[in-house]
Amino acid sequence: SESRCSDFRAQNLSPSAVRHARTPHPAASTTRRTPNAARLYGAYGAYGAYGTYGTYGACGACRGQPKLPAMRLDVVLTSNELNPAEIAGKVVAVIDVLRASTSIAVALHHGARCVIPAATPEEAVAQAKALEHDAVLLAGERRMQPVPGFDLGNSPREFTAAAVAGKTLVMTTTNGTAALLATAGARDVVVASYVNLTVVVALLRAATRSGADVVLACAGSERHFSLEDAACAGRIAKLVAARPGTVELGDAAKASLLIDRQYAANLARLFADSTHGKALIEAGFAGDLDVCAALDAYPVVPVYHDRQITRLALREQ
Repeated sequence: SESRCSDFRAQNLSPSAVRHARTPHPAASTTRRTPNAARLYGAYGAYGAYGTYGTYGACGACRGQPKLPAMRLDVVLTSNELNPAEIAGKVVAVIDVLRASTSIAVALHHGARCVIPAATPEEAVAQAKALEHDAVLLAGERRMQPVPGFDLGNSPREFTAAAVAGKTLVMTTTNGTAALLATAGARDVVVASYVNLTVVVALLRAATRSGADVVLACAGSERHFSLEDAACAGRIAKLVAARPGTVELGDAAKASLLIDRQYAANLARLFADSTHGKALIEAGFAGDLDVCAALDAYPVVPVYHDRQITRLALREQ
């Protein structure tokens, strides 16, 4: 049976935009690798899906392909800096460590069918009504607090398997979903945070080796610079560019590397120093910071395409 998330896609996209399907989570009644996942992501090491990035073997080494010039990796430090012309044709990773990127990864790991980002609470309600089925939950926050009348807020601790397995989530947040909605024109869009860092890095490495430029888009905090997003971008940039000569880093990427180097593995200190981390603690969400700091605890690749975020199907090792 067709994924319920496709109901939204069919109602809202033009025929030219509806050219790829998404892969439902294994919790769905039918699990299949779809053409879109096949096109987007290749056999990058032990995480291998198939397709455009599929010329690399179990260690990501090129199988006799001609050497490509160094690809470029840039960091955008706030969502209002996202320029459609500058991300066109590139692979974009949206980073909102505290908390939307983390919550989306947790939700998909726990079996949510998909997450549909919305710009405002009113738009989220309208989109949920348009889906016309019971397995829809409204999730989101404004100024850190759950939206009144919604099923869930934006705390990753809320997105348990019991709450979200088999559900479609329509989500709106102050920062993260706004950044996602600003990525129109990008070749591919994934959602990144510390909790899914290694699998996202593996995908981005494969993308660069296949000739794609990468943009790490920090959501920021209410359109301002966010320390934790920049640090996460720096960690990703360091790992993607680990092989000399393969990736050229932009200035903001180099600056983000310095922030990551300052904090290294001490994410608790990073969050304690960040403005948004302090605000979350004061608002009673200190427990969320522990989840957001759990490196690689939720190893899924959320892919944003056709106005919805789904879990990329990855082969087992």
